[in-house]
Amino acid sequence: MSPISGEQPRVEPTGVPGGGPVRVRVRFWASARAAVGVAEAEVLVPVEGNRAEGGAVTVAEVIGVLTEEHGSAAGRVLEVCSVLVDGLRVDRASAVESGAELEFLPPFAGG
Repeated sequence: MSPISGEQPRVEPTGVPGGGPVRVRVRFWASARAAVGVAEAEVLVPVEGNRAEGGAVTVAEVIGVLTEEHGSAAGRVLEVCSVLVDGLRVDRASAVESGAELEFLPPFAGG
């Protein structure tokens, strides 16, 4: 409580139910970077309803927000990318907590 006004101080969103969106850092590589138009971004993903994992969202929800922000062509590229969360490969249903770093790595060929 503020000693002057008697009001509660404003708390920065944390990604917990009722606490605001989940804030993540996203890095894009190769064709994902070309499709999105930036090398990295900070993304705010709304938390829908009560979450068992303390307000985490899924990788699929992050992709949904990125598709809304950067268009359907970017979304199609992101859908085929491998995704790392904090350096570990994950699937689309994996939980993403506030403060996480996601990386989108498109498929590549070579020998």
